[in-house]
Amino acid sequence: MPRIDYKRWSRLEPSSWLKGAGMPLVLLVLLGVLLLLPLGRSLHGVLSAAAEDRPFDASEWRNAEKARAGERETMVRDLLESGALLGLNRDEARTMLGEPGPGRSAELDEWDLAYWIAPEPGALLGAESRWLVLRLGEGGRVDEVRVVVAIREPN
Repeated sequence: MPRIDYKRWSRLEPSSWLKGAGMPLVLLVLLGVLLLLPLGRSLHGVLSAAAEDRPFDASEWRNAEKARAGERETMVRDLLESGALLGLNRDEARTMLGEPGPGRSAELDEWDLAYWIAPEPGALLGAESRWLVLRLGEGGRVDEVRVVVAIREPN
């Protein structure tokens, strides 16, 4: 029966271990952590947003400081579920929501009005944002309201 020299294996220095199989393993673990971090932030955003939902308040929606602080995100579900925007004309929608957001990308051009909500959870460097978008139908009244993700944050 062959003998295993346990002393030889226990004397390996860390530098030789890292040069061998250890370095790729360390790099693989670091890469895994970096790839899973946005997923964790995304999941946290979904869970925390659901826990903080509150009724829509037009004056708070129009407040630019509160918009930057993420207040719109907590009100958007109520706004969509209430259907309060459907049937409004452009001026009525602007009275309720304020002026549409700056920094619109080409992805938002198909919509008549677009309002920045928040950065998309998990988006790298804030490259993607959520927007409340409205489409006006015949007669100039809102007939479609959605939340979409578009590249680029507002200016």
